[in-house]
Amino acid sequence: AINIIDGVNGLASGTMLSCSAAFALLAAAVGDTELVWAAALLASATAGFWLLNFPCGKLFLGDGGAYFGGFALAWLAVQLPMRNPDISPWLTLLVCAYPVIETLYSILRRLGVRQSPGAPDAAHLHSLLMRCWVQHQVASWPSWAQHALVSVPLWGMAAVPALLALALHAHPPGKLALAFAGVCLGYHLIYRALSCRSARQTATAADA
Repeated sequence: AINIIDGVNGLASGTMLSCSAAFALLAAAVGDTELVWAAALLASATAGFWLLNFPCGKLFLGDGGAYFGGFALAWLAVQLPMRNPDISPWLTLLVCAYPVIETLYSILRRLGVRQSPGAPDAAHLHSLLMRCWVQHQVASWPSWAQHALVSVPLWGMAAVPALLALALHAHPPGKLALAFAGVCLGYHLIYRALSCRSARQTATAADA
């Protein structure tokens, strides 16, 4: 999931930073000091990398970095509810909502056009945002700056569910599941709007 969103400068590392910081705060809320330190260590290491990755892309995660970051987040997501029964698995899923939803959406999109779920494409949310908005609004900017600009609004896709998880951590699982469903709906509406705009721009270019 982290590898899938690692398409523009700062997006994957910003998402990892948001998720790991949320896990640290949730662990602190239930008094799990060991996991607080583990999540804080991941957040600190990610922040150090982020400074070199955003905005200029002086350093990249690569497959190894993305898979390690994803594994570390998954480990925290599993350990937190296992060690603390008051934490619902829905809560940790909500923290990681953006990369999880992006992955599930990508699988369903590819199956819908009879492609392998693992087949690469250029139809991720960050790809659509790049084509439909950034490349039209700031076409004269260098590529590294365009990539960085895509990341900024998409950090909200990671931060909003994480903030919801922090706000709702004491609520029952049903409300957390409803919040996750709401985030899924929000993602779908944003993706659909960008997809329709991309189709209109393509049609206009073809007519021209």
